[in-house]
Amino acid sequence: MVERIEIVKGGNSALYGSDAVGGVVNIITKKGTRDETTIDINTGSWKRRTFEITNQGSKGKFSWFVAGKVARYGYTKYIDGAEDVGHWPEEIYRRKTIKLGSPYTRNSAFIRLDNRFDDRSSLTLHSSLIEHAFRSVTFSYNFKEGTSTPGWLRYFNDSIPDGAYVLGSSRMQGVEYQNGWELRRHKIIAGLEWHRYNVSWTSNLHYEGKATNKAAYVQDTISLGDKWKVVSGVRYDHDSESGSHWSPKISVNYRADEKTKFYGAWGRVYNPPTNVQLYACPENEMPGGYYHYGNPNLASEEGHTETIGMEHAFDDDTSIAVNYFHGKMDKVYQFIDPTYKGETVTNGVFAEKLYNLNVEKRHGIEISFNKRLSDKWSVNFGYAHIRGVDYNHSPFGIMPLVRYTQPNGYRIGIHYACGPWKANLLGNIGEGYEMSTPQPAKCVVLDFNVSYDVKDFLTVYARVRNLTNQDYGYMSGNLSSPKRFFQIGATCRF
Repeated sequence: MVERIEIVKGGNSALYGSDAVGGVVNIITKKGTRDETTIDINTGSWKRRTFEITNQGSKGKFSWFVAGKVARYGYTKYIDGAEDVGHWPEEIYRRKTIKLGSPYTRNSAFIRLDNRFDDRSSLTLHSSLIEHAFRSVTFSYNFKEGTSTPGWLRYFNDSIPDGAYVLGSSRMQGVEYQNGWELRRHKIIAGLEWHRYNVSWTSNLHYEGKATNKAAYVQDTISLGDKWKVVSGVRYDHDSESGSHWSPKISVNYRADEKTKFYGAWGRVYNPPTNVQLYACPENEMPGGYYHYGNPNLASEEGHTETIGMEHAFDDDTSIAVNYFHGKMDKVYQFIDPTYKGETVTNGVFAEKLYNLNVEKRHGIEISFNKRLSDKWSVNFGYAHIRGVDYNHSPFGIMPLVRYTQPNGYRIGIHYACGPWKANLLGNIGEGYEMSTPQPAKCVVLDFNVSYDVKDFLTVYARVRNLTNQDYGYMSGNLSSPKRFFQIGATCRF
C-alpha cells in the first residue's frame, strides 16, 4: 500500500503542525497504475498465518488500488526481564520466557480511488479499516497538480470504536486547505485547518469530552541565487481547551557545490493535550483497580528545537550525512500519584494522574553513511547518540533526571540483489543504557530476509526477526521483547 516514505528532519516547517518537534514522516500511498492482482500467503512462528490480496487498475481517468488482509494469531513468546538468582547487576540473572495471548483474528482493508478531471486536478478517496480497532476515511480535491505549488481541499474522519483498545471510543475529524503561489524568487504556501476531537467513556456513566483546534499558516521559500535558500514561516493555533499559540519557524540551506549541502533550522513548538490525555478514565467512571487518569486542566507543552546538519556525496555510490539537534520542552506531561498533589481518588486501589510537571532538554547527533560496493552489494551504517535530561518538579522538589534515550546506537544494513535473488541483513546495536531493572546494558538485534523470483509472477521469501534472540525491550521503551520469529511465504501476481 505504501508508494514511498518522505522524512523531513527538524521542526523547521510551519506546514505540518506545531507539534512536529523532531521532524515529519510523510507516508504516500500507492495509486493504481496497471491492471494487476497480487496474492500473498505466509505462515510463521506462534501459529501465525496471513492471507493478503491487492488489486489495482485504471480505466480512462479513473484508477483504483484495493487491498484486504486476513490474519490469524496464536500467541507471542517474550523474553521478559529476569528472575532473581541471588543479586544483581546484569551478570547475575537469567532471562525467562513467557507466552502471552490467546488465538484471535484481525481483518483489515484499504482502498484508494482516484478520478482525474484534467492534467491539473483530481479527486482522491482513501479509506482503511482494521477490525474492531481503527477506521479512517479521507476525501481530497487536488488542484494545480504538476506545478511547484500544488494545493488541496481535504476532509478526514478517523475513529477508534468502543472496546477496540480501551474502554471508550475516540474520533478525530477535520478539514484542511492549502494553496501556493510562485512570485519570482518567492514560493509562498498558505493554509487553514479545522480539527475536532471527541472521546467518550461508557463503562458506568456516559462521559464525553470535546476539543477543537483551528490553525492558519504561511510559509515563504526564498531562493537567493543558486546556493542559498531561506524558508521562513509562522503558524497560529487556537485550541478550545488550551488557548492560542504562535509558532515561528526558519531554516537556511546552503549548497556549496553539486555534492555538498549544509542546513540549519530553528522553530517554536506547541503540543496541546489530546482528548484522551484530558478526559481518559474519568473518576467515578471505572471500577476499583490500577488506572491512569486524564486531567482536564492540562496546559499545552511548549518549547523550541534547533537543527544543523550537512550532506555530502563523494561520488554516485558513496554519501554521508551528519545531523545535530537540540530542544527544550516546558510543561511536559507526567503521571504521578494524585495524593502527592493533595487530591483524593474515589476509585481505584492505586491510580496515577497526568500533570504538567517536567522541563525536558534533549540533544543528540546522528551520522549515516551509504555505499554501493558493486551492482550486487550495498551497505549502510549509522550512529546516533541522544541524551535527555528531565527537570522533574516532583512533590519532593526539582530533581534533574538523566535519561539516555539512546546513549550509543549503531545501525547496519547489508543488501544483496542479483537476478532473482534479494537478501538483506539489518542490525540495531545499543549500548551504554543506565537501567533501573535487570536488563542487559547492551544488545545486538539482527533481522534477516531473503526472496527468490521463481517466475516473473511468483516470488517466495523467508524472514527472521530478532535472529540473535536478544532482550531489547529498553531500546523500544517496553519491558518485554518478542523472541526469535520465523516466517515463510509466497507472492503471486497475475
